Amino acid sequence: MPRAEIASKQALYTLAKLYAELGGKLRRAKDKAPIRANIEHVAATILLLDPAYDLASIKPVERYRRNPLFRRGECFTAALGVLRRSGMPLTSKEIATRLLQERGIARPDRKMVRHMVGAVHASFRNHENRLIIPVTRKPQRWRLL
Repeated sequence: MPRAEIASKQALYTLAKLYAELGGKLRRAKDKAPIRANIEHVAATILLLDPAYDLASIKPVERYRRNPLFRRGECFTAALGVLRRSGMPLTSKEIATRLLQERGIARPDRKMVRHMVGAVHASFRNHENRLIIPVTRKPQRWRLL
């Protein structure tokens, strides 16, 4: 029976990955009922294979959501260009609106602006004190080093 044990380990690993991915989807879903039902089914299957499995140890994983306007890593360099051209500290929202205007989007909707502000702010926090530094906290303005 060693083959059955190996197969169940592989199945547990795959089901744990699925459980983590569904947990990530549950965080941002508007209609949570179908995802919750799927999570319960996966949890039940895991517990069938290994009743002692600790489901709380599985952390939710969110997939990378692609920005439709920029390729990966391109947003930060474009935001730096906006800061260089402005010559003064700007907030993430000001930078995001200028980036959207540069991309030819004259009247972006609220969701698009919010998504861009998040992308700019996250990339700036990742590079904080290396290429850029925050000048003020509320609202947080950024300037080049």
